[in-house]
Amino acid sequence: MPSLVAQRGDSRVIAATGRPGTVSVMTTPPRTVTRSARPAKDRRRDVDVDVRLLSHDDATALVAPAELSVIWDEMAALASRNPALAAIAERARDLASTGQLADNSLRSYQSQWRCFTDWCEKVGLTSLPASPATVLLYVAHRVDQKRTAGTISVSIAAIRSYHLRAGYTNPTDHAAVSRARAAVARSSAVAGSTVVKAHPISLDELRSMVDCLPDLNFRKKQMAELLRIRLKAVGLVTWFTGRRLDEMARAQITWLVLRGDVQYLESDHQKMKRDGFATPIEKIADTSICPRSALDDWLRVSAPFRGDVQQLFALPVLEESGEIRLVDTISAALQKRRATRRCDGNPEGVSPDLFEAKQRSDALEAAIARLRYDVVRWMKLAGVEPRSNDRTLRGHGMRRGVVTELRANGADPRAVADRVGFASLDLVERYSDAAQGTNALDVLGL
Repeated sequence: MPSLVAQRGDSRVIAATGRPGTVSVMTTPPRTVTRSARPAKDRRRDVDVDVRLLSHDDATALVAPAELSVIWDEMAALASRNPALAAIAERARDLASTGQLADNSLRSYQSQWRCFTDWCEKVGLTSLPASPATVLLYVAHRVDQKRTAGTISVSIAAIRSYHLRAGYTNPTDHAAVSRARAAVARSSAVAGSTVVKAHPISLDELRSMVDCLPDLNFRKKQMAELLRIRLKAVGLVTWFTGRRLDEMARAQITWLVLRGDVQYLESDHQKMKRDGFATPIEKIADTSICPRSALDDWLRVSAPFRGDVQQLFALPVLEESGEIRLVDTISAALQKRRATRRCDGNPEGVSPDLFEAKQRSDALEAAIARLRYDVVRWMKLAGVEPRSNDRTLRGHGMRRGVVTELRANGADPRAVADRVGFASLDLVERYSDAAQGTNALDVLGL
């Protein structure tokens, strides 16, 4: 696919580096890029950048710097006249400067943006900047493909995000696009489309999974035992903390913090808790499913093979020499991609820095996918079956399972939200499959 980078003299800004707030300028031979005629106010005013594969820091560094500067000056002027505003001006600046998409949202937007740009290239339309008519045609195309209203909504959100980050007028703000989006949502509701969610793993199903760990066939029994202990620790820690499996794949040894007798899993960034989030990993009476015991077992048996690997749930591998060592699954996937997909002669014309960022993102996805596969296979081995046609076995069922169990046993929604890291109480009910009473007075037993 041709690079969607605007030409500026003899050089073009074609990559944002991995460091926040920096832009890499690389000189390349002039090349003609086809664009539709657009008013001058719709042109990018500050930088020209290929935004197809931006990472978190890259995208944040490119959010209309000139416009933000004007806002900072205006806030400073207002604060200088009103001491009450001065106290919150810095907080307002921090909120505007650090607001980022969650990791999963960023990956979804990248995927949907690629679908949009590929379609635009195929039909001969301009994707950046796109006109409202182009967006409308793409929505109709996605409807013809039988995409769900949710998928189409994410597509529109991705188009909006990439245009705003590149400094263009947002084409999805047009009233016609809004009406089309609403029509898709209504037609989906009328058609009664089924939303398939992850089957929530109950406490009894969790026990059956622990009793049915995979019987792995390795010539070295220690290797099989390591893998079983690792899988048990991943499953129990995920279920009892309510964390997502992608967090388990990214978790580092340094995330474990001991406060008194309680072990905490503490991360500096979580989807709903941007300032960090800590979850206790408690000891419970039922030792067969105790998450703290499972984690301690994994740390103890893996220590001799860990070396300098910091990934918490690193994967044990058996070398040809018969030796066992732990491998960081993200680093291993990245090395594999570097060996098989060199930047030299990249047909898309993407800069080495941007291409490296894409490979890092793909490596993380591969590590997460592998962990999800292992957990779902474990569920099937234990005989776990979805309760209805609108439920399916997914790794996310561990997170939905603890929410459902807590709500079914009368846990306060606020306590559930605090434990699993929900920012909204609405998410507690959305995640829970527990049957809720229709009369609030039922709890009084009257």
